[in-house]
Amino acid sequence: MKSEKSVGYISVLHVMISIYVFPFIGTFAIYFIHKYLAVDIKYFLLIDGFIKIIFFFIGVKVSLLYINNKFTIDKPQLGLTISIILFSFLGIANIVTEFVRGFSNTKLLFDSLYFITQFVIFYILTRNYFMRQSITEKA
Repeated sequence: MKSEKSVGYISVLHVMISIYVFPFIGTFAIYFIHKYLAVDIKYFLLIDGFIKIIFFFIGVKVSLLYINNKFTIDKPQLGLTISIILFSFLGIANIVTEFVRGFSNTKLLFDSLYFITQFVIFYILTRNYFMRQSITEKA
């Protein structure tokens, strides 16, 4: 049975599952690759970024499936807006904290490209889901 929750609750839940839960699991995969495979550091950084993006993609998909199965959304357009703003705020805050901790052109470039890639994935998947919800709401 689907329950009715506020749009803010659903948006925050979606962002938190997408950003923290599955990427955290991906960190374990990265750890085991680093521990058991002798990989050059250049290739390791590429593998690290690739695995993080894959687990982030899985996290967004699982989050949307969970929301679709558990909740009904009364204002999908507002949910999309809140999700995008919250995700952007947290991503930019992460880049700023990395910058404050120690400035490195390479690290700043890598973090910026990583955030842009995450944002594109998050935006496309989330927009498609909430637009489908908006269409079914109108029907």
